[in-house]
Amino acid sequence: MIKQSLFFLLALLLGASVTAAQPSTVTFVLDLRVPIRAGWFDPATETVGLRGSQEPLSWNRTLDAADPEGDSLYTVTVAFPERPFGDQPVAYKVKVDGAANPNEGWEETPNHAVVLGDAPTTVERAFNASPVGLEPTYTGVIEEHAQVASAFLPPRDVFVYLPPCYADEPARRYPVLYLHDGQNVFDLRSVGGEWQVDETAQRLIEESQIEPVIIVGVANTADRVSEYTPTERTWHYEMERVEAEDRFGGRYEADAETVLRISEEDGTLHAQLPGEEARVPLVRKEESVFHLPALDITFTFVAGADGMVTRVLADKPPAGGKGPLYGRFLVEELKPFIDRTYRTRSEAAHTALGGSSLGGLITLALGLDYPGVFGQLLVVSPSVWWDDYALLRHVEELAQRTNQRLWLDMGTAEGDQMLADARRLRDALVAKGWTDGANLRYVEDEGAAHSETAWAARVAPMLLFLYGR
Repeated sequence: MIKQSLFFLLALLLGASVTAAQPSTVTFVLDLRVPIRAGWFDPATETVGLRGSQEPLSWNRTLDAADPEGDSLYTVTVAFPERPFGDQPVAYKVKVDGAANPNEGWEETPNHAVVLGDAPTTVERAFNASPVGLEPTYTGVIEEHAQVASAFLPPRDVFVYLPPCYADEPARRYPVLYLHDGQNVFDLRSVGGEWQVDETAQRLIEESQIEPVIIVGVANTADRVSEYTPTERTWHYEMERVEAEDRFGGRYEADAETVLRISEEDGTLHAQLPGEEARVPLVRKEESVFHLPALDITFTFVAGADGMVTRVLADKPPAGGKGPLYGRFLVEELKPFIDRTYRTRSEAAHTALGGSSLGGLITLALGLDYPGVFGQLLVVSPSVWWDDYALLRHVEELAQRTNQRLWLDMGTAEGDQMLADARRLRDALVAKGWTDGANLRYVEDEGAAHSETAWAARVAPMLLFLYGR
């Protein structure tokens, strides 16, 4: 296992850039007068703020802004403790939480960007204003193939990075790395930001630290969760009522960690979900059946013979399971297209597959299904928890280790459970015959969160593991 101190020592020795520690402060002044007049934003019941690519901004939660003067000009000051990797701009968007506008509260424009500096700065603009200064952030030659068709799944964009020597050496052939979530591989404009794979690969190739490689970014679709999961996941909990407050209210438990609290406020039931502090309102569907729309959870309260509620059933519709079809798209359609179009080395030993989060999950699942196609795998911050640890069962059912080389990593700030899951996966792989430090590289990145910024900082070691000279 590589701890981050060694990780960054290696990066320094290899000439990689390191995130600057100089803090930066940006004050955003957001004009919400038009959304308020249009009825997209009701300040009495809704909130507005920022989401973005660099902590303390996040694409998964909103940093709220306030209207101290009551003039519909909302202000939030963001102190960025660290600069983005490579000093790239911070991508961000304004979002209204609770709004019923056509874009679920998001601005309908592409991402905006702000460049962090040493001095405090102020950004003033209107909601839905056209972005300024955020152009495609490509480095080197990247060819775009729009809406590549498939017989198995919806079409998607594909982006192909060509190494700097590609045009000058027409007889040379190259290994290929396929990466999921391709819109985030090379370009900051996408929600979540980018991995900066093009910048990092270009530098390492020009410095002769890695062999030249073709990198294919395969964009996701609106059906990402289904396509990036190898099995269909069913979601069902039965929770016993251990404390009663009124007809439905009280404390329900499935186990010591799975605790649900139900309470009534102004005639509406609210649920406090396991591990959460906020209470969310439920919508009554039938006499004893309620729905949580945001998470599509149905709660069915079950009464005993005396009419008293004794337990609650919590269910979500089945989800996921199109991973095998996505695998067929990659293996039967996309890879042959790439091999026909570009000068590739098509053998498994020269073909790698990689991705993060659910992309890490599907990378290992498909990699183990197609060891004769993908000889190297980048399993980044994988969602091992999917479908009650189906990925672990997949590994444990292997008759023996494959000949593949695996990179597996996790940031220590991604949560104790995610870190424990990564260690379980590492141990399962070792038990099948992989050797950490040889055909398996296991990395725990100290302080790294679950974000494109964190993954961008690990791209150089990943590429050195795959293609280092």
